[in-house]
Amino acid sequence: MRLAVFLKKFNIGVKWVKTDDPEEFRGAIDEKTKGVYIESIGNPKYNVPNISEIAKVRSFLGIRLSLSRLTRLRFRSLMRRRSP
Repeated sequence: MRLAVFLKKFNIGVKWVKTDDPEEFRGAIDEKTKGVYIESIGNPKYNVPNISEIAKVRSFLGIRLSLSRLTRLRFRSLMRRRSP
């Protein structure tokens, strides 16, 4: 949610896609869409999207894809702290 608040300051709207289904991404894209942002491991569910299929959807429509790996780093850090 922080991303939407931050981007709103620059008059940039955000649409959220509830699942990892590439067709849902396709449905959320319209003529104003400039990019697709996904996390390599979702937060808070730790789900892993089908990045290659989502990339195909956006590539077909000529839209940029941004992939965040930050969640993965946080997950690794969390696992290290829990290890004995």
